[in-house]
Amino acid sequence: FAFWERRLMESEVMQTQLIYWKNQLAAPLPRLVFQKVRRRKKRLSFQTGRKGISVEEDLLAAVKSLASKENCTPFMVMLAALNFVLHAHTGEQDIRVGTLVANRRFRETENLIGYFVNALVLRTRLKPDMNWKDLLNQAREVTLGAYAHQELPFGRLPHMLDQERIVKGELLIQVLLNYQNVVFPPPEFPGLSFAVLDFQEARLDSEMALTAVDLIFDLRETSTQLTGSVNYRSELFDDHRIAKMIRVFHAALRAIVKEPNEVISNVDAVEFSST
Repeated sequence: FAFWERRLMESEVMQTQLIYWKNQLAAPLPRLVFQKVRRRKKRLSFQTGRKGISVEEDLLAAVKSLASKENCTPFMVMLAALNFVLHAHTGEQDIRVGTLVANRRFRETENLIGYFVNALVLRTRLKPDMNWKDLLNQAREVTLGAYAHQELPFGRLPHMLDQERIVKGELLIQVLLNYQNVVFPPPEFPGLSFAVLDFQEARLDSEMALTAVDLIFDLRETSTQLTGSVNYRSELFDDHRIAKMIRVFHAALRAIVKEPNEVISNVDAVEFSST
């Protein structure tokens, strides 16, 4: 695989992918500056915290219904809502969110044991006069575009973009949206019964995690539920600030499914982010 990947990096296919990413990540690439958070330390710290997040059954059903109607996926609806959350807490309109892909698009890698996961950058530009459907359409287009150009390793991307400030360490992504919707049936053994370990509780048992980003929205979808956690860099955020972000996330989801043609600026995010 490593030999194949090295050859792929020299092929015309990879040059096409590089052109896409150079266009998609053209400068300037503004950093997200979160309002009323702790000052970022110069020295890298891996101390993090977690807060549980869940979406009630009826709201998740509405999200799935809207996704089907708008020819997109629930992940794209979540991405649109997360972009609004980041806009509400930073004032930034040019937002980049990272996501992970299995990177097993070829039959030869489907059954291989190994870690092939790659990170993609999803860049969205919000405008005050756009409505939720506009934001959702943009989320769909940037997601599909990134999926179609996922072979370029994320680790090589900053240097291949040939932008001085990125090479010196500016983050391409500060926020990661990790979304899983694969449901594994419980195993069956005579005399034994199995239950699914609650994802939210399982991810809240530790105060320490290794992460190179500021925020991770880690979500898992089942047929009726959406649970997970928000993993955050505790040197920047506290539990109270993350709770506010989660409230805005829910408000955005409800606004999207209730009235997709509503202008996004009509949602009073200030009420949720300042209480």
